[in-house]
Amino acid sequence: MKDFVSTMVMTWRSVWLVVVLMLVAACQPAVEEASYLVSLVADGRERTFEYSVPVTVEEFLVDADLELGEQDRINPPLFTQISDGMRVTIVRVTEEIECIEEEIPYTQQLVPNEGLQSDEERLAQSGQNGAQEICYRILIEDGVPGARSQIGQP
Repeated sequence: MKDFVSTMVMTWRSVWLVVVLMLVAACQPAVEEASYLVSLVADGRERTFEYSVPVTVEEFLVDADLELGEQDRINPPLFTQISDGMRVTIVRVTEEIECIEEEIPYTQQLVPNEGLQSDEERLAQSGQNGAQEICYRILIEDGVPGARSQIGQP
C-alpha cells in the first residue's frame, strides 16, 4: 500500500507540474511578427512587398529578383535596413556617346608684298574647309536623355 500511495503522490505531482507549466506558458505575451510593407519603384512600375523579417535594401532587391546596372542610382543606399512604409527607388542610368563632325572654314590672310601694287592681289596658297569631330557623352536616366557633356578638347 505504501508503494501505491507514493505512486499516486508522484502522479499528482506530475499532473500539478504540467498544469503549472501550462499556466506559465499561457501567461507569456504572444510574440507578434513585425510586418514591413516596402514599395519598389523601378522600370516604370511600382510594386509592394511584405516582409516579416528586417533585411537590407540590397537583400530586398535580390529577393525582388531585380538586377542593378553599374551606373544605376538606388535610394535609399543598399546598406539601409528596410522599415515599414519604405519606398525604394531605382533610377536606371545608361550612357551614350554621340559624335558629330563640324566644318572649320578656312581663312584668308593678306600679306603685303613689295612687288605688287596696293590694289593688286595674288593667290599664294589655296585653302579649303577643314573638319573636326566633337564627341559628347549623354547620360540617360530612366529613358530620358540628360545634359550633354563634351568629351575631351579638339
